[in-house]
Amino acid sequence: MGPSGRVVSQAITRSSGHAALDAAARAILSAVQAPPPPGGRFSTNTIIRFHLD
Repeated sequence: MGPSGRVVSQAITRSSGHAALDAAARAILSAVQAPPPPGGRFSTNTIIRFHLD
């Protein structure tokens, strides 16, 4: 996360095996707008799980 509170870099470390779900995960991260982090940058990892019915 950069100084603006937007995600500036992302990587999928383990694909879901479905291009559409991987694209949806990227879209989720691209839409994140958080308050600016202290110190100007913040790094973390997260898990996104999809449940299809």
